[in-house]
Amino acid sequence: KLIVKKEPDQVTEYKISVPVRQTHIMGTVSFILAIVGLFTTFLFPLALQIIAIILGHIAKSDIDANPDLYSGSSLVTAGLIINYLVIMFSLLLLVFFGAGVALLLSL
Repeated sequence: KLIVKKEPDQVTEYKISVPVRQTHIMGTVSFILAIVGLFTTFLFPLALQIIAIILGHIAKSDIDANPDLYSGSSLVTAGLIINYLVIMFSLLLLVFFGAGVALLLSL
């Protein structure tokens, strides 16, 4: 016996949507300030780096607390490393420059 269906089979599809993780805005701002701070360290001595470090640590803890909502942990880490290096080199330069000036004034 041959069975012929007049109606097509109905296929029901269920899509499981995974929410798209957003890059943390404070982390992005921290990274941008790190890059800008590389070129403006002597105009605004360490001000941008301190602000960027605070924002970076806030973003890093927020990303670690909500990994399903936010991404950009490596961006924040890169920004923090750049900021700490800029502060370290700026302080070393200040110490050596100050020691050089003191040496010249003592002559």
